[in-house]
Amino acid sequence: MNIYIGNALEHSSYSEKSDFGGFTQYHEISTTQRRIKFGL
Repeated sequence: MNIYIGNALEHSSYSEKSDFGGFTQYHEISTTQRRIKFGL
């Protein structure tokens, strides 16, 4: 679980700084999953 959170945060940083088409979609999905699991 901790590894998943860390990866999601790293992907968030990369997607904001860089322009990856599919990567942005993955970031949006992972962010939604974090909100559902952790109530954020």
